[in-house]
Amino acid sequence: MATIHAGTMKEITYSGTAPTATVVGAHLLDNAQAGDKILLNKVFAGALVTDVKLVCAAMSGVKLDIGFEYVDGLPGSRDDAFFSGVDAAGRKDSDAPPVRLEHDAIIVATVKSGTASGQITTVTTFEPRGV
Repeated sequence: MATIHAGTMKEITYSGTAPTATVVGAHLLDNAQAGDKILLNKVFAGALVTDVKLVCAAMSGVKLDIGFEYVDGLPGSRDDAFFSGVDAAGRKDSDAPPVRLEHDAIIVATVKSGTASGQITTVTTFEPRGV
């Protein structure tokens, strides 16, 4: 089980006073296996995540979970908060209810089955509310 850090982890996530913000996490996968985690981007404590979209290219037959992990191993992470065992082919919109992040968190994709090779992109919309 590998942990893959997407280049978008280095990008700054907006956390100002606008009513909503969007952050994009993206990575080109090369033979990611079941159990591998892709750390896509950071969202700050207090944010209310209202929508997550998943866009994948050339990954039919691959199942993914999309969720979040609190930084520093804090309890309450949910690896499948937004998608659970979703087919990674094409574009999907989450039907999960809004999730308030109690701590700084990382949006994470976990390969559940198959071998993932291709582009994975998440578009996360949230209200930056602060703690």
